[in-house]
Amino acid sequence: MKETIKNWLARNKLGARLFATLVFAGFTYLGVNGVSDAVSMLVNPSSSMALLPISADAAKFRAAILLALNLAILVGSLATLLGIWQRGGSLKGYLVVAAVYVGMGLYQIVSAVVQFNRPQLAIPGAVYLLLGAAAFSLGRQLSSKKPTTKDVGRKSGVAGR
Repeated sequence: MKETIKNWLARNKLGARLFATLVFAGFTYLGVNGVSDAVSMLVNPSSSMALLPISADAAKFRAAILLALNLAILVGSLATLLGIWQRGGSLKGYLVVAAVYVGMGLYQIVSAVVQFNRPQLAIPGAVYLLLGAAAFSLGRQLSSKKPTTKDVGRKSGVAGR
């Protein structure tokens, strides 16, 4: 009985799916948090002006870009969560999440060093790069399910394989 359960868990990648669900739920939370932060920066740009030496118009432009990027993370994370449990094509949302996090990380690092001349601001960029790598790795592992002989038999319509 114990071996049967263990085989079933391994065959269905249930442990990996549960872990990926927790990670992409975290990405969803970060997306929601990022959207709310970007909206508050759009409404009150003085909060970001106090942290960075930029004008009010630049702060609003930056907040609008962050809003779009965080919405992409939110939608991609939700699509990936749906795809994890449906095992469908919406699992490809992890590519959006990974690409946006890598883009945000690279931008953060370049702007911290070049634009603001404050290398300590590059630390969140490194975290974004790690989040992007995690999203890509988990999504790729789950989307690369190799078909078994049972799956091949079902797809071809041949019974009993």
